[in-house]
Amino acid sequence: MAELEAAAGERAVALKAALAEANEVRARAERDAAAQAAAADARLAEATRRQAQLGQERKDADARALRALSEAQARFQEELARRDEMRAQEAQRLQAALQERSRQLRVAELEIQRLKAGNVARVVPPAPGSDAKP
Repeated sequence: MAELEAAAGERAVALKAALAEANEVRARAERDAAAQAAAADARLAEATRRQAQLGQERKDADARALRALSEAQARFQEELARRDEMRAQEAQRLQAALQERSRQLRVAELEIQRLKAGNVARVVPPAPGSDAKP
């Protein structure tokens, strides 16, 4: 019986040692799993942060492009308005010149008609140096 008790004691000690080892392996496995989960969470957080950053950068780039397009359109419209104003001023200048030429032409036509009609008073200018009075 002492042998049985000794064998049972040895068996109990071996079982306790196996139980302690199993608990240690389980604890190590839990620590490894927790570390892997923490690393996965960190990678997920980094990926989420990068995605948000890229989204913000794209949004900023789109806003800059839209603003640049708007500014370019405004400059184009200003240039068109400036050219239209210059065209209008040139048209006014040409119209005034045309009216002046038309007036001069009318005066010349009237003078020609008057000359043809013989209504010109022919006055001979005095010779230079003579103070003759008519």
